[in-house]
Amino acid sequence: QKAKRRARIAATMIDHCRDENDNDGLQFWEYSLRLTGHLGDGGMSEDEDSFETVRIDCRTEKVRVKVVKDLDFRHTSIAAHYEQVDTTPQHGVEDLIFSGQIQHRIERIRVSDITVRSPPEGLSASVYRPGYLENLLPHELSALRLDPNPFHLYQLNNEETYFETDTNLD
Repeated sequence: QKAKRRARIAATMIDHCRDENDNDGLQFWEYSLRLTGHLGDGGMSEDEDSFETVRIDCRTEKVRVKVVKDLDFRHTSIAAHYEQVDTTPQHGVEDLIFSGQIQHRIERIRVSDITVRSPPEGLSASVYRPGYLENLLPHELSALRLDPNPFHLYQLNNEETYFETDTNLD
């Protein structure tokens, strides 16, 4: 479900970036679509339902939120990437681009907690958190059936341009 939603957002944004000749945006969203396809639902972060108290005028009210926890096996650049992806429709572009496509979304609050769970089979070694694979027993590593093809991770630098993350497993 989450992977499908993110893929739908990425595909819509790719079309929009092409229409606007936005090459930086196009690079970001094409990467996002590839990353989402590679990770699938099994590589998406954990969300838990919760409530947050907010003040509206003179009264307080509880609103439903999603608490987002990263996965213990995922490379840290992936959470940073999806944080950008998940905030995109909330930046005012939803009316321009997403009209009728995305329902009102519940606020997502990222926490530093990490969920421990088994990764899905078939991921490239590069999408794992540094040190994760090295700490597995041989039979655990074998069970992951790693994709032999590298998946190049990218992340934003301070100038908000992408650079390739060094994911060599020497």
